[in-house]
Amino acid sequence: MASRLQETDRFEAIGKSGRQYTIVESTSQSSRDAMIGDESKWVNGSSYLRAIDFGPVSQISDSEFIIFLTGEKVRRLK
Repeated sequence: MASRLQETDRFEAIGKSGRQYTIVESTSQSSRDAMIGDESKWVNGSSYLRAIDFGPVSQISDSEFIIFLTGEKVRRLK
């Protein structure tokens, strides 16, 4: 069984300071061999968020996050 880390979402978020962050969601996936054909089917496992150049991110709600490195609370831009 193979595994991979796949980018599953990317969006912009902004803090009260006006600083804008790019947040990336990555999901670990494992393959399940297909019964027919050579194509594998990927099953999602755990996922995590990180801010490019700022590291791990914690999700507070659907639109609010905290950047661990700066401690800044940010909101998702549409």
